[in-house]
Amino acid sequence: MKTYTYVKPGLASFVDVDKPVIRKPTDAIVRIVKYYLWNRPPYYQRGCSCLPKWYHSWSRRDWDC
Repeated sequence: MKTYTYVKPGLASFVDVDKPVIRKPTDAIVRIVKYYLWNRPPYYQRGCSCLPKWYHSWSRRDWDC
């Protein structure tokens, strides 16, 4: 199956991955059919490293930087 993946900061593409498998009773497979990022700057999709410093001051906990 294909998934939209952030390969590295500034590069996102569709990548072939294995189908997900439930291994434990607490696992879940979730399909996102629609999302909307309200009031997010356009560089949101470019990856964490290109965000301005002021943006990190309030949303740092949301990123794996």
